[in-house]
Amino acid sequence: MIQKNPRSKRTKKPIGKLQRLLLVGSVLLIAFIGIVGMNTTPSIADLFFACLIKSDTIYTPDYSDSKWNSLRTGMTADQIQSILGEPFSKSSLLNTDAHGKSVWSYSRSPTGISNWKREVQLEVGKVVGFDGRFDVH
Repeated sequence: MIQKNPRSKRTKKPIGKLQRLLLVGSVLLIAFIGIVGMNTTPSIADLFFACLIKSDTIYTPDYSDSKWNSLRTGMTADQIQSILGEPFSKSSLLNTDAHGKSVWSYSRSPTGISNWKREVQLEVGKVVGFDGRFDVH
């Protein structure tokens, strides 16, 4: 009869607190990256307020997160409009150097309480930035 070595048995070790924390943190980070995408980098405060305050964000009809995440700085106004469609509003500004600046808004809050901003910032017809913060009015 062959005797089994008692040391050859593999026993399961319980997951330690640090391992559990790293696992949960990794899952949350992956979910966060998937939710916010490339053009929106909300701060910790944005995420905190978004959890506490219900958002009533309304997006333009052609808007989608995948389209938003495909946008890049340097694109032209025509390229942005062909991807996201017509914005809710276009606000034109004039800076001290007399270069035309504008902000196109693709989201809004009907109650005026809170919403996820989706704004494209343009200068002389080219994208120079994005605003994807959680906005509490």
